[in-house]
Amino acid sequence: MGLFRLYLALSIAFQHSGKNWGLGGIRAVEVFFIISGFYMSLILTTGKYRDYKTFIVNRFLRLYPIYFVVALSTLVFSFFIKIPPLPQYETYGGNFDFLALFYFIFSNLTLIAQELSLFLGIQDGHLYGTIDFRHTDPYILIFFLIPQAWSLSVELLFYAIAPALLWLEKGKRIVSLSIFILLSISCKVYLILSGFPYDPWANRFFPSVLYLFLLGALTHHVYENFLYEKFQKINKQHVFYGAFTSLMSGIIYMLGLFPTINISGVLNYVPFLSEVKDALVPYLGYSFCICLFFYMTSKNR
Repeated sequence: MGLFRLYLALSIAFQHSGKNWGLGGIRAVEVFFIISGFYMSLILTTGKYRDYKTFIVNRFLRLYPIYFVVALSTLVFSFFIKIPPLPQYETYGGNFDFLALFYFIFSNLTLIAQELSLFLGIQDGHLYGTIDFRHTDPYILIFFLIPQAWSLSVELLFYAIAPALLWLEKGKRIVSLSIFILLSISCKVYLILSGFPYDPWANRFFPSVLYLFLLGALTHHVYENFLYEKFQKINKQHVFYGAFTSLMSGIIYMLGLFPTINISGVLNYVPFLSEVKDALVPYLGYSFCICLFFYMTSKNR
């Protein structure tokens, strides 16, 4: 899984550098969400954690130390070479009201609610809601030490609810995961069809991306109860070829290189089917790919 996650990380890094490579930054983040759901299901359903407090403390110790190191490094560089965010605070910070100042300080220190910045703007020192943060002035993300940490903030939301879903009995767990996946996809499709900007409402809004985490969790269930035994009967080299094929198929699909097939004009009569397909089909391929890579690299069997 390490090489696969490195590939995803490089896809994100290239996008932030202004170049499109690999899966693309947005899709790579979404696949990271699926992987997160897969691993949370792995550790929560195998009895590794017996109580909520232990689970949250473990997540804290894995997530926050590296965040604080990077945030502090950014602060030092910002002070000496005048990169964001300190120059922006010198320019605008004096006009911030208490709520804005508290939000930026609290969110930079804790990561909590950073994803809300994608739905906010700031004007004359006051925060306000907006449907498209990219058209706000000043650009609100310049006030964060690590603007990309919005994805970690979304992860925190999933960590907060994951035990409640994944500690259920197996039957109830599968039903609950399936229901919330459908609700999340419905939310995403509704927002797209209602004209909300795809970014951030369809790919950074927690209710719209929750299904990716839950799809990962459901994928782990399928792996443990069905695929693992199947994979044992297959040569690992063939498993690798399957993983590579799944990954490349997902990339080709997302790039739109598959021909559009309109069966009996169905998509003309049920317009949301296209959005449902795009929200689910490629990620099923990525989920299968994750199972294959996990099987090849797992040492816990």
